[in-house]
Amino acid sequence: MARGGIDYSDIGVLGIPFYADGSVSAIALASATVAGYGVVGKVVTQTGDKIAGFGGAGSPVLGRIGQYEKDGTMTIEVKGIVEVPGVSGKLPTPGGATTGNVVCDGSGGVAVATAGKQVLSVDNTASVNTAFVFLG
Repeated sequence: MARGGIDYSDIGVLGIPFYADGSVSAIALASATVAGYGVVGKVVTQTGDKIAGFGGAGSPVLGRIGQYEKDGTMTIEVKGIVEVPGVSGKLPTPGGATTGNVVCDGSGGVAVATAGKQVLSVDNTASVNTAFVFLG
């Protein structure tokens, strides 16, 4: 989504393969008829050797799920700029010295943090609630 004529969508994205842990695969299994298995676009952290999942609130952001396969493998976008889900009123202020960063919220979105991945832009509109995050 372009904001003020500037669009950060998927600039320089690099994806690598991971296995889904139970937190991701449970939602994917329950959403098997939904495009992307209901998990594509969600934020994950590394939870084991070559394994990623939603983790707990405050977990570091590994990246965003770019693709999910029915065998439980997925592509995690670990580099570039991606749009991720957040919670209304809990998205950071871009450029804020102590509020311009995010970590995992434990449910596939992001939450404000004093350290973590840098936020470039947010949309706090009640029906949108997303942030553009620089993954590295």
